Amino acid sequence: MKIGIDYRPAFLSLTGVGRYTRAITEAMAGLLGAGDELRLFAVSLARGVHGLSSLPEPGRGRVVAARKRFPGRLIHLLGRFGLIGVESFTGPLDSFLYTDLVYPPLVKTPHCVMVHDLAFIRSKDFHGRGFGRKVWRRMVPVLEKAGAILTPSPTTAEDLAHHLPATARKIHVVAHGCEHLTPSMGVEPRRAGGAEGSYFLAVGTLEPRKNWIGVLSAFESIADSFPDTELIFAGTPGWLYAPFVQKIERSPVRHRIRLVEGVDDSVLADLYSRAICLVYPSFWEGFGFPVAEAMSLNCPVITSNRSSLSWLAGEAALLVDPEAEGEIAAAMKRLAADDKLGRDLAQAGLERIKPFTWKQAGRTTLEVIHEAID
Repeated sequence: MKIGIDYRPAFLSLTGVGRYTRAITEAMAGLLGAGDELRLFAVSLARGVHGLSSLPEPGRGRVVAARKRFPGRLIHLLGRFGLIGVESFTGPLDSFLYTDLVYPPLVKTPHCVMVHDLAFIRSKDFHGRGFGRKVWRRMVPVLEKAGAILTPSPTTAEDLAHHLPATARKIHVVAHGCEHLTPSMGVEPRRAGGAEGSYFLAVGTLEPRKNWIGVLSAFESIADSFPDTELIFAGTPGWLYAPFVQKIERSPVRHRIRLVEGVDDSVLADLYSRAICLVYPSFWEGFGFPVAEAMSLNCPVITSNRSSLSWLAGEAALLVDPEAEGEIAAAMKRLAADDKLGRDLAQAGLERIKPFTWKQAGRTTLEVIHEAID
């Protein structure tokens, strides 16, 4: 079977959907059965931040990358008239996996879709004006025609079944992995409570959905109690991030706040390993990579009591109402003052996250694709 994958997010983003696309492709490449082949659709004008200098191992020889500089909009325009499609670049396919919210046209190949989340339906405040309606109109016909739909959590599966009931029978929960960051990348973890040089860590795109303004306000409220602690935000600018940056600039403790953009995996692993805890009270997530990554690196976690985050963290984190800054602050204060609590949560997190592997995600994804075609 020749399986196509929309690989464009893999070299356009280091995190999120880009992370997923790279990791699931590599996992699938290592599990290909007799006669299987992966063909990566990587046609774009963007030069990207993550090139295709090498193919996933050990699938080399059965992984082919269609990498060409060509306007994506022109592909979509010509695709409306059936003049061009993904297959024009990859060759004939038996199935195609859409990995993001942009759907390049297919001539006749059946497809499967990964739906990461439906946050754009939850609130118009998470994205630019009209974004949600535009995406949903584009998404519905693709979902209706899909042979199978994959979601990374039961939360997204339930959301999708609610908003588009006709798709419920073909939804499969395929959780993401988290072993893309390893302890060997970082250093020995330091759980120093409120000792000099310690910090709280927030990881993720700088956008309203992540609730970074709430985290900043919570830190400001406890800053006097822990005068030697800092707050580090590690992430790249996203939707509507300007108000957050402005709040940092006006903060009375701005000298203790660091904004780190574009960190590579080794730096990110180091940040997790040294932090007092990860603070991730996002308003809505479809999975929650930072929570999984922190747990895999022995870092205690504070996260939301809603969406996929409460499912992902289970009892291995402090769960808070993301709209209650007082709860966020109280949880931060507890972990800064109680080393034992941090160690207990870190150990619980390591146990909780063990089943979440890319190998399992790759195996299940291949099974779902084969089943959809059969």
